[in-house]
Amino acid sequence: MKGLIAGLGVLLLLGVGFFFYASRPVPSAEMAEAEIAQIEAEVVEAIAGQWAGFRETIQAGDYDAWADYWTSDTRMLQPGMDLSGTAWFDYVRDFFNGGVQFLTFDVESFDVFVHGDVAYQVGQYDETAELADGEPGEWHDYFFVRWEKGADGMWRISRFLSAPRDAPTEG
Repeated sequence: MKGLIAGLGVLLLLGVGFFFYASRPVPSAEMAEAEIAQIEAEVVEAIAGQWAGFRETIQAGDYDAWADYWTSDTRMLQPGMDLSGTAWFDYVRDFFNGGVQFLTFDVESFDVFVHGDVAYQVGQYDETAELADGEPGEWHDYFFVRWEKGADGMWRISRFLSAPRDAPTEG
């Protein structure tokens, strides 16, 4: 008899639990889409802020601040270049130490896709510099960047792929 009462008690608890579970508010599809759009907008804004800070660090010639915009295992791929981690950082340190003065760095984002703590961005950039020998340098590239959100909440570049494009027309 005690077993029957205990069994009925368990069934009653399961029934009450199911009732509360089934009656919980379930977000609508529109609400979920709105939340996703809000998160994506926040990430797009954070990445735009990262590009602005990135521009400031290269124009100031601040290698250490520049390096903080990249993950330690970053990989840079572009025609004639495939550098990862330390090799990439050494290459850029030599560029900074060699007397290059970056003048402009303008980014145009075409699209950003957010997937949790990873974001993928497609766009183009234009960059000008005065090289160590006083000659001007220009780069006009399309890019694909994989961003990772660090434990500190900062978005950093983990993969950077670029390909040249024609320089914009003057006007």
